[in-house]
Amino acid sequence: MGKGRELNIKNTFIAIPIILWKTACLAASEEEASFSLDQPIACNVNQNCWIVNYFDQDASEKAADYRCGPHSYNGHGGTDFAIPSITAMNKGVDVLASAAGVVIGTRNSMQDISVSEIGYEALAGNDCGNGVGIDHGNGWRTQYCHMRKGSIAVKVGDKVEAGSKIGLVGLSGNTVFPHVHLSVFKDGNKVDPFSVTGALSCSGDPTSLWSDSVENQVKYMSAIPYLAGFAPERADADKARAGEYTKVKFSRSTPILTFWVDHFNLRRGDRLEMQILAPNGAVVAENVKMMEKNKARWFQFIGRRMPRGGWPVGEYKAFIKVIPFDGGDLRTKSVTMSVE
Repeated sequence: MGKGRELNIKNTFIAIPIILWKTACLAASEEEASFSLDQPIACNVNQNCWIVNYFDQDASEKAADYRCGPHSYNGHGGTDFAIPSITAMNKGVDVLASAAGVVIGTRNSMQDISVSEIGYEALAGNDCGNGVGIDHGNGWRTQYCHMRKGSIAVKVGDKVEAGSKIGLVGLSGNTVFPHVHLSVFKDGNKVDPFSVTGALSCSGDPTSLWSDSVENQVKYMSAIPYLAGFAPERADADKARAGEYTKVKFSRSTPILTFWVDHFNLRRGDRLEMQILAPNGAVVAENVKMMEKNKARWFQFIGRRMPRGGWPVGEYKAFIKVIPFDGGDLRTKSVTMSVE
């Protein structure tokens, strides 16, 4: 996260020159074709982690990802792999070296706290947070940002292989959600691993740096309902994202019952259909929303107050359907909860 200032960092970390990457497009060559990347995080992409911001390929003040979509923001010079919650972060999700190389810099001491809480000025220019830089030779370098305090597992001079653990996903630096930001450099210029030549490809995939083993795993996806649950109140996004509702027990006298969903990468025109069903199949609450704007992250909930006589005992089911505006694949997620 941040306006491309990940590399505006102190000399205790990685000394890589800042280049205006939007004007630095690479010509394809045999040398570039020989370099490839594995994914930088130990998870199943589009199942328990998601790419939520791509490299900004638009040279103007607007933003566009490599597929001409809105899943970036102005000046974003990397790829963000997000995990679902702070709960997942606390359990530990490994950050992995995307290619073999030598560690050229680390930072390991910044707190895991959202920049919305501490303010941007508190970062003192260290937008990357805790991280690792790796030199892969032939002008290729990678940098991994927003890692967890104290988790860095390598030191300067260490040799690593593709897939080597270098630390854990965190919430340090200029970010508001736990993820690892991967930046890729060629001869000091930032490049997009999904489009190494810098070309937009609105209807298909251009030449990428991803290895054959992971290319299918990192496929482009929009309209992602990634996290959902029930809450005994008007659902609060921060509480949901922190996992505070996961151990709540519901009773006949719970005053409010809500079903909440957190989404990544919604687009204008996407249709969101939500529904809660009682144990007997009756509809407790439902709602249909058409997205009016593109949203990198969107939290919403539906629900109702306790009926007269209390909630019927049994299993409640809730569903979300996201119907992409362009006729793409339907996205769904469901959860259950018991009233005892």
